[in-house]
Amino acid sequence: MLLGLVVFMVVAFVALSKAQNKEDYQWVFGYENGATAIENQSSYIFDYENEQYNFIDLDSLPIEFHGANASICDTNGKLLFYTNGCQVANKEHRVMPNGRDLNDGYLIDVIHGGDCDGYRSVNSLLILEDPKDHLGFYIIHKFVDIDSISGDIFSNSTLYSYVDMTLDSGLGDVTTKNIPFVEDTPLLNGFITAVKHSNKKDWWIIQPLEEEKGFLTILLNEDGFSYFNKDTIDPFFPRMSSSAGNAKFSPDGKKFAVYSPEVDLNIYNFNRSSGSFSNRKKILVDHSDGISGRGYIEFSPDSRFLYVNRVDSLFQVDLAAENEDEQIHLVGVWDGTNDPVPTAFFGMALAPDCKIYLKSGSGSRRYHIIHKPNEKGENCDFEQGVLLPQISPLRTIPNFPRYRVDMENNPCGKSYFTSTKDEKIIEEIVVFPNPSDGNLKIEFKAQWEGIIRLYSFDGELVFQQETNETFLELEKLPFSGIFLLEFTNVNGNRSNQKVLFH
Repeated sequence: MLLGLVVFMVVAFVALSKAQNKEDYQWVFGYENGATAIENQSSYIFDYENEQYNFIDLDSLPIEFHGANASICDTNGKLLFYTNGCQVANKEHRVMPNGRDLNDGYLIDVIHGGDCDGYRSVNSLLILEDPKDHLGFYIIHKFVDIDSISGDIFSNSTLYSYVDMTLDSGLGDVTTKNIPFVEDTPLLNGFITAVKHSNKKDWWIIQPLEEEKGFLTILLNEDGFSYFNKDTIDPFFPRMSSSAGNAKFSPDGKKFAVYSPEVDLNIYNFNRSSGSFSNRKKILVDHSDGISGRGYIEFSPDSRFLYVNRVDSLFQVDLAAENEDEQIHLVGVWDGTNDPVPTAFFGMALAPDCKIYLKSGSGSRRYHIIHKPNEKGENCDFEQGVLLPQISPLRTIPNFPRYRVDMENNPCGKSYFTSTKDEKIIEEIVVFPNPSDGNLKIEFKAQWEGIIRLYSFDGELVFQQETNETFLELEKLPFSGIFLLEFTNVNGNRSNQKVLFH
């Protein structure tokens, strides 16, 4: 009787852990382009499981990021490993013993001299649990190459590498690398996404075709990659579609959407049993003014709304609207803030806390957040310029498959970002002369105790000094160009001014 009770408790515990579905609770970010991880510009993690200290500041990571970014947790939200498309690092932030040389080829060997500082293709990575073994994981990575004659970038292969978490004392190791399972099939760069089969075990992997209509649909099951189908439905994806955009499944798994400024927004019903598309709808997102450029999409947690951003605008598409004239709402326009570089809209993703995060470009210290994405129009509470504790040098957000599709009551994870719209902005400094020959004087107003920091236009911290005086005169600084001078007082209030050194 006692043995039976113990067995039942163990089985119940395993089932409960498995049902938690927290595989995307750790978002790993880091520096790029060979940048040094310095103060206020270092690696960090968004941790949606750790209640006490959610920003984990790492002095540096063993790998750099440039575009490709994927990570995976166990079902309890504990980090297992992450990858930049070239190397695979474990939870202790060390490259796995066999975790190098993913995506070897002309792009890395010739263009980058064999030194991969992060794979360039955004949304080109996925990590999927092996349907046959919960301690095994497939890394799905698109192979992006360059024509040695024309210089054109192309992708006609998709590879997999395999991580076995039983190796290296439970820290994991890569047992198989760079195995092609899609070849000689032109695909859009990026755009790769996945969702669970209706059997809740296997995976559907979707990739848009290039210079063709439709999508390549792949089934990953216990036998590996066992089904490939070209669903030749509209739209036709020209090569330029690869320059921007992404694809997403809705949180309920019933819809699939793809967006690029070249083809606009296309939405389909998706059958998770057969992997088939139906009832395509094309929605024209406004491009009549402003900056078009890059654009990304994300669904609201309840799957009713689809958000579309371009560099300077954020739109909400109401999929339940009966009147097409009431379907699209402009819910935000970029306010032009520089901190210290432009904070325009880049990537976008739904987080475990049920908020949608919009990433700025490299070198900014601000995110944008849709706090209530299930609410219509301006009630979605879109907030620009939410301050991070440090500069965020990475352009991309980790690419995850759609998790928690089959959970009837999808709980929201912990969130450390709250709305700051009512926060008072206090201008506390006067800087002169401006322009300056290098000598700089700073007068402090209501509060003079805090830290002065000076950032270059690309976000590098070049000077820092504490002060508790009402007036500060800096010795001649050896800089030229436009810089951002920032004062953070002891209460955490920030004020800044641009300074031109000549």
